[in-house]
Amino acid sequence: MFLWLLGPVLVLIAVIFGIHRSLSSTLDTRNPFSTAPKTILVITAHPDDECMFFGPTIQYLTRIGHEVSLLCLSVGNYYGKGKERIKEFYLSANILGVPHDKCAIIDDISLQDGPGDWDLTAASNIIEKHLHKLGANSIITFDEHGVSGHPNHKAIYWAVRNIHTKDSYKGIPVYTLKTTNTLRKYISIFDIPYSFLTSKILFLSTWTEFLKSQKAMLSHWSQLVWFRWLYIATSRYMLMNTLNELEIT
Repeated sequence: MFLWLLGPVLVLIAVIFGIHRSLSSTLDTRNPFSTAPKTILVITAHPDDECMFFGPTIQYLTRIGHEVSLLCLSVGNYYGKGKERIKEFYLSANILGVPHDKCAIIDDISLQDGPGDWDLTAASNIIEKHLHKLGANSIITFDEHGVSGHPNHKAIYWAVRNIHTKDSYKGIPVYTLKTTNTLRKYISIFDIPYSFLTSKILFLSTWTEFLKSQKAMLSHWSQLVWFRWLYIATSRYMLMNTLNELEIT
């Protein structure tokens, strides 16, 4: 019944991938990470956030020579699988190109995985400690909507925002992962044209990087319930990231 649609869809996919390839040099010249090497701290809330949401960013930055470190602010122990998820986190990070010694995962009583409010002061203190330790000169994390709306994701945004208001950190740029509406979130490559036209910072994965993001997701075996498989297959965040620079007036 729907076979007549197959041809046009395949043509559209081919065109979009062609656009993807042709955009590579353009994207490299319009994002702030395309010049001098930087030490970048990517801050997430749970093991699997690094590949579920930030895979394209992490792989792009490591590919062009930046030093990327990961800071995960909880062990994801909501269902009592924290120890297992720690191992999965390090395996996933390694697949994405971030070595073990550039990763940190925190188990703090005030920052536990779940729907409850996080202690923003505790989160800010931990983040500041790692900024000093790494000498990081850029931060990447969630925006105020947290992509999925998870309160832990949003808490990181507010903790980082609080840090960014301090005079000693105003020179460190903060970039936040843009939350899209549900439709755009699950149309995969079909969101490329719109994202390119509306975003100042866009990271598009190569085919190899896209497969690596999927492989990294599969390393989080304890989390692979049915809807995660759907996410892996359809989410734009497995293929592309759009970022905004945090500006506080």
